[in-house]
Amino acid sequence: MKTKLLLLLLFASQLFFAQTSTITVFSQEGELFYVIINGVRQNDAPSTNVKVTDLDKPNYLLKVIFADQSIESLNQNVYLLDYDEKRVNVTYNLKKDKKGKMKLSMNSFDNDVTPSKGTAIVKYHEVENPIAVPAKSNTKPAAQTTETETTTVDINTVGIGINTKIEESEDNINVNVNIGGLNTSVTTKTESTVKQARPKVEKEEIVAEKPTTNTTVVKSAKKCTIQMAASDFQKAKSSVEKQSFAESKMKVAKQFTTANCLSTAQIMEIIGLFSFEENKLDYAKFAYSKCVDKENYYQVNDVFSFSSSTDELTEFIENNSDNK
Repeated sequence: MKTKLLLLLLFASQLFFAQTSTITVFSQEGELFYVIINGVRQNDAPSTNVKVTDLDKPNYLLKVIFADQSIESLNQNVYLLDYDEKRVNVTYNLKKDKKGKMKLSMNSFDNDVTPSKGTAIVKYHEVENPIAVPAKSNTKPAAQTTETETTTVDINTVGIGINTKIEESEDNINVNVNIGGLNTSVTTKTESTVKQARPKVEKEEIVAEKPTTNTTVVKSAKKCTIQMAASDFQKAKSSVEKQSFAESKMKVAKQFTTANCLSTAQIMEIIGLFSFEENKLDYAKFAYSKCVDKENYYQVNDVFSFSSSTDELTEFIENNSDNK
Protein backbone atom coordinates (compact mmCIF):
# COMPACT_ATOMS: atom_id res chain seq x y z
CA MET A 1 0.00 0.00 0.00
CA LYS A 2 2.82 2.38 0.92
CA THR A 3 4.61 1.59 -2.35
CA LYS A 4 1.51 2.40 -4.40
CA LEU A 5 1.03 5.67 -2.54
CA LEU A 6 4.67 6.63 -3.10
CA LEU A 7 4.41 5.92 -6.83
CA LEU A 8 1.21 7.95 -7.03
CA LEU A 9 2.89 10.90 -5.32
CA LEU A 10 5.90 10.69 -7.65
CA PHE A 11 3.62 10.65 -10.69
CA ALA A 12 1.61 13.59 -9.37
CA SER A 13 4.79 15.58 -8.70
CA GLN A 14 6.11 14.91 -12.21
CA LEU A 15 2.78 15.95 -13.67
CA PHE A 16 2.84 19.13 -11.62
CA PHE A 17 6.37 20.14 -12.53
CA ALA A 18 5.71 19.37 -16.20
CA GLN A 19 3.30 22.31 -16.26
CA THR A 20 6.11 24.86 -16.10
CA SER A 21 9.23 25.60 -18.11
CA THR A 22 12.54 27.40 -17.61
CA ILE A 23 14.50 29.96 -19.63
CA THR A 24 18.27 30.05 -19.05
CA VAL A 25 20.60 32.71 -20.47
CA PHE A 26 24.37 32.62 -20.02
CA SER A 27 27.23 34.73 -21.30
CA GLN A 28 30.04 32.89 -23.05
CA GLU A 29 32.59 35.64 -22.43
CA GLY A 30 31.42 36.82 -18.99
CA GLU A 31 29.33 39.91 -19.83
CA LEU A 32 27.00 40.99 -17.00
CA PHE A 33 23.34 41.43 -17.91
CA TYR A 34 19.72 41.67 -16.74
CA VAL A 35 16.96 39.33 -17.97
CA ILE A 36 13.63 41.03 -18.76
CA ILE A 37 10.59 38.80 -19.36
CA ASN A 38 7.33 40.34 -20.57
CA GLY A 39 8.66 43.75 -19.57
CA VAL A 40 9.59 42.79 -15.98
CA ARG A 41 13.21 42.59 -14.78
CA GLN A 42 13.84 39.18 -13.17
CA ASN A 43 17.34 39.33 -11.59
CA ASP A 44 17.96 42.13 -9.08
CA ALA A 45 21.71 42.33 -9.80
CA PRO A 46 23.49 41.88 -13.16
CA SER A 47 24.82 38.36 -13.66
CA THR A 48 26.64 36.23 -16.25
CA ASN A 49 24.21 33.30 -15.89
CA VAL A 50 20.48 33.63 -15.15
CA LYS A 51 17.85 30.88 -14.95
CA VAL A 52 14.15 31.85 -14.69
CA THR A 53 11.79 29.11 -13.46
CA ASP A 54 8.01 28.58 -13.07
CA LEU A 55 7.05 29.79 -16.55
CA ASP A 56 3.57 28.42 -17.22
CA LYS A 57 2.56 30.29 -20.39
CA PRO A 58 3.28 29.10 -23.95
CA ASN A 59 4.98 32.31 -25.06
CA TYR A 60 7.18 34.95 -23.45
CA LEU A 61 8.97 38.05 -24.71
CA LEU A 62 12.62 37.88 -23.58
CA LYS A 63 14.91 40.90 -23.45
CA VAL A 64 18.56 41.04 -22.34
CA ILE A 65 20.00 44.37 -21.14
CA PHE A 66 23.75 44.52 -20.55
CA ALA A 67 25.40 46.28 -17.61
CA ASP A 68 27.84 47.67 -20.18
CA GLN A 69 25.61 50.22 -21.89
CA SER A 70 27.81 50.23 -24.98
CA ILE A 71 26.41 46.76 -25.85
CA GLU A 72 23.01 46.88 -27.55
CA SER A 73 20.20 45.06 -25.77
CA LEU A 74 18.67 41.98 -27.41
CA ASN A 75 15.04 40.92 -27.93
CA GLN A 76 13.72 37.41 -28.48
CA ASN A 77 10.24 35.83 -28.65
CA VAL A 78 10.42 32.50 -26.79
CA TYR A 79 7.95 29.67 -27.43
CA LEU A 80 7.89 27.03 -24.67
CA LEU A 81 5.77 24.34 -26.35
CA ASP A 82 7.06 21.90 -28.95
CA TYR A 83 5.23 20.54 -31.99
CA ASP A 84 3.31 18.09 -29.76
CA GLU A 85 2.28 20.90 -27.39
CA LYS A 86 4.59 19.52 -24.70
CA ARG A 87 6.52 21.86 -22.45
CA VAL A 88 10.22 22.43 -23.07
CA ASN A 89 13.07 24.24 -21.33
CA VAL A 90 15.06 26.71 -23.40
CA THR A 91 18.71 27.76 -22.96
CA TYR A 92 20.28 30.70 -24.81
CA ASN A 93 23.96 31.52 -25.20
CA LEU A 94 25.21 35.11 -25.47
CA LYS A 95 28.17 35.31 -27.83
CA LYS A 96 29.68 37.60 -30.44
CA ASP A 97 29.39 36.98 -34.17
CA LYS A 98 32.21 37.41 -36.71
CA LYS A 99 31.61 41.17 -36.73
CA GLY A 100 31.95 41.37 -32.95
CA LYS A 101 28.25 42.03 -32.42
CA MET A 102 26.48 40.32 -29.51
CA LYS A 103 23.93 37.65 -30.51
CA LEU A 104 21.41 35.52 -28.61
CA SER A 105 21.77 31.92 -29.85
CA MET A 106 19.72 28.92 -28.80
CA ASN A 107 21.95 26.43 -26.99
CA SER A 108 19.35 23.86 -25.88
CA PHE A 109 15.66 23.33 -26.58
CA ASP A 110 14.78 20.15 -24.73
CA ASN A 111 16.18 19.15 -21.38
CA ASP A 112 16.45 21.39 -18.35
CA VAL A 113 20.14 22.27 -18.04
CA THR A 114 21.70 21.76 -14.60
CA PRO A 115 22.69 25.24 -13.37
CA SER A 116 26.43 25.84 -13.13
CA LYS A 117 28.18 27.39 -10.16
CA GLY A 118 27.25 31.06 -9.82
CA THR A 119 23.94 30.80 -11.71
CA ALA A 120 21.29 33.26 -10.51
CA ILE A 121 18.12 31.14 -10.21
CA VAL A 122 14.99 33.32 -10.18
CA LYS A 123 11.35 32.33 -9.86
CA TYR A 124 9.36 34.17 -12.53
CA HIS A 125 7.55 37.21 -11.14
CA GLU A 126 5.35 39.86 -12.73
CA VAL A 127 6.12 42.66 -10.25
CA GLU A 128 9.58 44.14 -10.51
CA ASN A 129 11.80 44.32 -7.42
CA PRO A 130 13.68 47.58 -6.75
CA ILE A 131 17.32 47.72 -7.82
CA ALA A 132 19.78 48.22 -5.00
CA VAL A 133 21.46 51.52 -5.89
CA PRO A 134 24.99 52.11 -4.56
CA ALA A 135 25.32 55.40 -2.70
CA LYS A 136 27.96 57.98 -3.40
CA SER A 137 29.59 59.54 -0.39
CA ASN A 138 30.39 63.23 -0.79
CA THR A 139 31.74 64.15 2.65
CA LYS A 140 34.07 66.98 3.52
CA PRO A 141 36.02 66.52 6.77
CA ALA A 142 34.76 68.76 9.56
CA ALA A 143 37.15 71.41 10.71
CA GLN A 144 38.90 70.35 13.91
CA THR A 145 38.72 72.79 16.77
CA THR A 146 40.76 72.82 19.96
CA GLU A 147 39.45 74.24 23.19
CA THR A 148 41.72 75.18 26.10
CA GLU A 149 40.23 75.39 29.55
CA THR A 150 42.20 76.67 32.52
CA THR A 151 41.09 76.05 36.11
CA THR A 152 42.95 77.55 39.06
CA VAL A 153 42.31 76.42 42.65
CA ASP A 154 43.90 78.21 45.62
CA ILE A 155 43.87 76.44 48.99
CA ASN A 156 45.42 77.79 52.24
CA THR A 157 45.56 75.20 55.02
CA VAL A 158 47.67 75.59 58.15
CA GLY A 159 49.95 78.09 56.51
CA ILE A 160 50.74 75.87 53.60
CA GLY A 161 49.96 77.39 50.22
CA ILE A 162 48.65 75.00 47.59
CA ASN A 163 48.21 76.29 44.06
CA THR A 164 46.83 73.92 41.40
CA LYS A 165 46.67 74.91 37.73
CA ILE A 166 45.03 72.57 35.12
CA GLU A 167 45.45 73.25 31.40
CA GLU A 168 43.71 71.19 28.70
CA SER A 169 45.06 71.38 25.16
CA GLU A 170 44.46 69.34 22.00
CA ASP A 171 46.66 66.42 23.01
CA ASN A 172 47.69 66.92 26.66
CA ILE A 173 46.40 67.82 30.14
CA ASN A 174 49.00 69.66 32.28
CA VAL A 175 48.55 69.79 36.06
CA ASN A 176 50.88 72.12 38.04
CA VAL A 177 50.79 71.85 41.86
CA ASN A 178 52.74 74.20 44.13
CA ILE A 179 52.82 73.14 47.78
CA GLY A 180 54.90 75.29 50.14
CA GLY A 181 57.41 76.15 47.44
CA LEU A 182 57.57 72.62 46.08
CA ASN A 183 56.52 72.66 42.43
CA THR A 184 55.16 69.45 40.90
CA SER A 185 54.14 69.12 37.25
CA VAL A 186 52.14 66.20 35.81
CA THR A 187 51.47 65.84 32.06
CA THR A 188 48.85 63.42 30.79
CA LYS A 189 48.34 62.72 27.08
CA THR A 190 44.75 62.36 25.96
CA GLU A 191 43.02 61.50 22.75
CA SER A 192 40.16 63.62 21.51
CA THR A 193 37.38 62.38 19.26
CA VAL A 194 36.43 64.67 16.43
CA LYS A 195 32.90 64.29 15.13
CA GLN A 196 32.65 64.00 11.37
CA ALA A 197 29.90 65.64 9.42
CA ARG A 198 27.19 63.22 8.19
CA PRO A 199 27.92 62.09 4.63
CA LYS A 200 25.76 63.55 1.94
CA VAL A 201 24.25 60.73 -0.07
CA GLU A 202 23.43 61.26 -3.69
CA LYS A 203 21.16 58.74 -5.39
CA GLU A 204 22.04 57.60 -8.84
CA GLU A 205 19.28 57.84 -11.37
CA ILE A 206 18.45 54.69 -13.32
CA VAL A 207 17.65 55.55 -16.91
CA ALA A 208 15.37 53.06 -18.60
CA GLU A 209 16.88 51.92 -21.84
CA LYS A 210 14.72 51.93 -24.91
CA PRO A 211 14.48 48.63 -26.75
CA THR A 212 16.48 48.54 -29.92
CA THR A 213 15.38 46.63 -32.93
CA ASN A 214 17.89 45.34 -35.46
CA THR A 215 16.37 44.38 -38.76
CA THR A 216 17.78 43.54 -42.14
CA VAL A 217 16.14 45.26 -45.05
CA VAL A 218 15.58 42.94 -47.96
CA LYS A 219 15.97 44.87 -51.18
CA SER A 220 14.34 43.66 -54.34
CA ALA A 221 15.87 44.22 -57.73
CA LYS A 222 12.45 44.97 -59.21
CA LYS A 223 9.02 45.84 -57.89
CA CYS A 224 6.69 42.85 -57.57
CA THR A 225 3.44 43.10 -59.56
CA ILE A 226 2.52 39.49 -60.48
CA GLN A 227 2.16 36.83 -57.82
CA MET A 228 3.64 33.35 -58.09
CA ALA A 229 1.51 30.84 -60.01
CA ALA A 230 -0.68 28.71 -57.74
CA SER A 231 0.78 25.38 -58.92
CA ASP A 232 4.36 26.57 -58.47
CA PHE A 233 3.52 28.00 -55.06
CA GLN A 234 2.04 24.70 -53.86
CA LYS A 235 5.22 22.88 -54.88
CA ALA A 236 7.34 25.40 -52.99
CA LYS A 237 5.07 25.22 -49.94
CA SER A 238 5.26 21.42 -49.97
CA SER A 239 9.05 21.63 -50.06
CA VAL A 240 9.02 23.84 -46.96
CA GLU A 241 6.65 21.47 -45.12
CA LYS A 242 8.96 18.50 -45.70
CA GLN A 243 11.75 20.08 -43.66
CA SER A 244 12.07 18.70 -40.13
CA PHE A 245 13.61 21.70 -38.41
CA ALA A 246 12.58 25.34 -38.22
CA GLU A 247 15.98 26.50 -39.46
CA SER A 248 15.75 24.31 -42.58
CA LYS A 249 12.19 25.48 -43.24
CA MET A 250 13.30 29.09 -43.05
CA LYS A 251 16.16 28.54 -45.52
CA VAL A 252 13.88 26.91 -48.11
CA ALA A 253 11.14 29.50 -47.60
CA LYS A 254 13.52 32.44 -48.06
CA GLN A 255 15.17 30.74 -51.03
CA PHE A 256 12.04 30.45 -53.15
CA THR A 257 10.66 33.80 -51.89
CA THR A 258 13.78 35.60 -53.09
CA ALA A 259 13.19 34.35 -56.63
CA ASN A 260 9.41 35.00 -56.77
CA CYS A 261 6.66 37.45 -55.93
CA LEU A 262 3.88 36.44 -53.53
CA SER A 263 0.48 37.68 -52.47
CA THR A 264 -0.37 38.47 -48.85
CA ALA A 265 -2.47 35.30 -48.69
CA GLN A 266 0.42 33.15 -49.96
CA ILE A 267 2.82 34.73 -47.45
CA MET A 268 0.38 33.97 -44.62
CA GLU A 269 0.25 30.31 -45.72
CA ILE A 270 4.05 30.04 -45.44
CA ILE A 271 4.04 31.80 -42.05
CA GLY A 272 1.50 29.23 -40.87
CA LEU A 273 4.11 26.48 -41.36
CA PHE A 274 6.22 27.88 -38.50
CA SER A 275 5.48 27.14 -34.84
CA PHE A 276 7.68 29.74 -33.19
CA GLU A 277 6.67 33.39 -32.99
CA GLU A 278 10.19 34.59 -33.78
CA ASN A 279 10.25 32.55 -37.03
CA LYS A 280 6.86 33.90 -38.08
CA LEU A 281 8.00 37.47 -37.52
CA ASP A 282 11.33 36.85 -39.29
CA TYR A 283 9.67 35.53 -42.43
CA ALA A 284 6.97 38.23 -42.38
CA LYS A 285 9.67 40.90 -42.48
CA PHE A 286 11.65 39.09 -45.16
CA ALA A 287 8.67 38.55 -47.47
CA TYR A 288 7.32 42.12 -47.28
CA SER A 289 9.45 43.42 -50.15
CA LYS A 290 8.27 40.50 -52.34
CA CYS A 291 4.55 41.13 -51.76
CA VAL A 292 2.43 42.19 -54.75
CA ASP A 293 -0.42 43.64 -52.65
CA LYS A 294 1.26 45.49 -49.79
CA GLU A 295 -1.99 47.34 -49.09
CA ASN A 296 -3.32 44.07 -47.65
CA TYR A 297 -0.25 43.26 -45.56
CA TYR A 298 -2.04 44.31 -42.37
CA GLN A 299 -3.77 40.91 -42.55
CA VAL A 300 -0.46 39.25 -41.58
CA ASN A 301 -0.96 40.59 -38.04
CA ASP A 302 -3.58 37.89 -37.47
CA VAL A 303 -0.95 35.12 -37.39
CA PHE A 304 0.87 36.51 -34.33
CA SER A 305 0.19 35.56 -30.72
CA PHE A 306 1.75 38.69 -29.18
CA SER A 307 0.91 42.33 -29.81
CA SER A 308 4.64 43.09 -29.54
CA SER A 309 5.20 41.13 -32.77
CA THR A 310 2.51 43.17 -34.52
CA ASP A 311 4.12 46.39 -33.29
CA GLU A 312 7.57 45.25 -34.47
CA LEU A 313 6.29 44.34 -37.93
CA THR A 314 4.43 47.67 -38.21
CA GLU A 315 7.58 49.58 -37.29
CA PHE A 316 9.57 47.55 -39.82
CA ILE A 317 7.10 48.33 -42.62
CA GLU A 318 7.07 52.06 -41.73
CA ASN A 319 10.88 52.18 -41.84
CA ASN A 320 11.03 50.30 -45.18
CA SER A 321 8.03 51.72 -47.00
CA ASP A 322 8.44 52.54 -50.68
CA ASN A 323 7.05 56.01 -49.97
CA LYS A 324 9.92 56.94 -47.63
